[in-house]
Order: sequence, then C-alpha cells, then structure tokens
Amino acid sequence: MKWRCEACGVTWDSEDDPVGYLSRDEHPAHCGQPMVSVERAKRWIGPKPKECDVCQESLIAGWFDCKTKMGPWGNLCPACFERFGVGVGDGLGQAYDADGVKIAG
Repeated sequence: MKWRCEACGVTWDSEDDPVGYLSRDEHPAHCGQPMVSVERAKRWIGPKPKECDVCQESLIAGWFDCKTKMGPWGNLCPACFERFGVGVGDGLGQAYDADGVKIAG
C-alpha cells in the first residue's frame, strides 16, 4: 500500500517497508500530520486540467486549484501560483500532484 503525508507530501510503499522504518526515520517528526493511504487520499474529481489557466503551460507535474489575486479561481501551475495565487487552505485553494491527489489545502 502506498502512503502519503497530508502536509509535506512524503510518500512510501509499505510493501518496501513492512516494519514501518520509513515512517519513523525518514518522515520529519516535526511535521505532526497523519500519514494516509494514497488509495484513501482526497482526489481531483473529473478530468484533470491539462494546462495552466494563466500561462497555458502543461500541468504534468501538478497544479493548484486556487483563488487568484485578481479574484477568480483557476487551475495554476506552480510558477503562476507563486505570482498570482493567494494561498492554500479553506477559502483559498488546494494543491494537487500529477496524479490528482490532494497534497495541501
């Protein structure tokens, strides 16, 4: 089973780590967030966006579904999120990895 930290995005496959060493030794203890199975993680519903709503660059590495400084929401690449996004969290936005798994927000 694959696992992911909801806060920092650390992932590992428990079949490669049957006694849980990675969870204790490699996951930052200060993070304090629960590890969840990727199968149970929140996912993007519907077709994944293909390009950034601002610059039209490909979103193959992940994206942000977020409110922008201009007001409207959009699907932004990391570069446009840094420039135009207002953050992640309730009422601000979410971050998704390339597979559409929610990693923040």
